[in-house]
Amino acid sequence: MRIGSIKKLLKKGENHLFIRFFSPIKRMMPARSTFGYEYPADNDHREEKLSVYNRKAPYHFGWDWGIRIVQMGIWKPVSLTFYDNARIEDYYVKQLSVSNEKAEFDNQIEIFSLLDTPATISIGYTLNSNGDEQIVNKEVYLKKGVNHFSLPLIIENPKLWMPVNWGEQHLYNFNATVNIDADVAAVKEVRTGLRSVRHISEVDENEEFYRQADERGILDWQDFIFGCTTYPSDDFFLNNVKEEAIYNIKR
Repeated sequence: MRIGSIKKLLKKGENHLFIRFFSPIKRMMPARSTFGYEYPADNDHREEKLSVYNRKAPYHFGWDWGIRIVQMGIWKPVSLTFYDNARIEDYYVKQLSVSNEKAEFDNQIEIFSLLDTPATISIGYTLNSNGDEQIVNKEVYLKKGVNHFSLPLIIENPKLWMPVNWGEQHLYNFNATVNIDADVAAVKEVRTGLRSVRHISEVDENEEFYRQADERGILDWQDFIFGCTTYPSDDFFLNNVKEEAIYNIKR
């Protein structure tokens, strides 16, 4: 997470960084009061249900297995970054199409520049930190502030990443470099595997899943779909659940 520039605040010698924390409870109370109704957050161990108003782990507000401790604090390293002309804010290697024959990419780069200046962006990659590096260059013009660029790239006959026991876990090291006046202004690296994943949704075929689990020594755990709320207890609903239980336990 990037906070912002502190260049104008720094002074020679020793500097101190103070971080102020605000109570999540006090900050969320106004949101609750403006909604006019209470969310049924049953696991929230307080009369005022607040867990839904903040993107914190819901169990911080209490759960059936834990007490209510709404935590806050620093949970990642704090760092100070120095740069002269520009920095690479974000580098995303977007995989457009991946097959055994060819992998196509869109290298999406976000650069924050302190200057209005011409520059060169270079994209290179290696496989498993070894082998020859292919480089793609693009001449660009940086304006002060945020800049977005896109560089296409194709890898012929790529080495694909495969799940364990399916094949090798080949990893490519991609690097983006920004050069200004023949000097390296910024570098950012991304390491990723090339893969194409599809979610295939089909009608349930047969009991093959359970047969394969038996053959391969896999103990399968499956829950009934009840959780985090109350359910009806009338005869119609309970009879339906009973038939569901009988059918699935037999399986």
